[in-house]
Amino acid sequence: MQPVPDFGYNTGMGNAIALPALFLMSHVIGMNMQTIPPSESLIEYPSDFPIKIMGPTHVDFAPTMVELVLSHDPTFHVGRLEERPSGKGNYTGLTVTVRAVSREQLDALYMALSAHPMVKIVM
Repeated sequence: MQPVPDFGYNTGMGNAIALPALFLMSHVIGMNMQTIPPSESLIEYPSDFPIKIMGPTHVDFAPTMVELVLSHDPTFHVGRLEERPSGKGNYTGLTVTVRAVSREQLDALYMALSAHPMVKIVM
């Protein structure tokens, strides 16, 4: 059996299959919202809704995410942004609290964030 590449994720699991979990998460999480019928949504609109975004640390990461969020929530401002570096500083976590006015708005924002090349995870 040939070793499976770990795609840069050192799992310490030898030759075990090491799927790029961050890549998978960024695509799976956004799709889960679409499978829940609107009638079963637990979110009341309008409401303040926190979204967590994670990506590699880069000087343009937070400003780029703010610009993207603003395109979906014009009332958003940097006072509603929390930024945290990972333990080793390789990744940056952002929490943006948007004013959600509809399911469609949140779905569109999640899809745009998940599709952005700087984003690894959206929750």
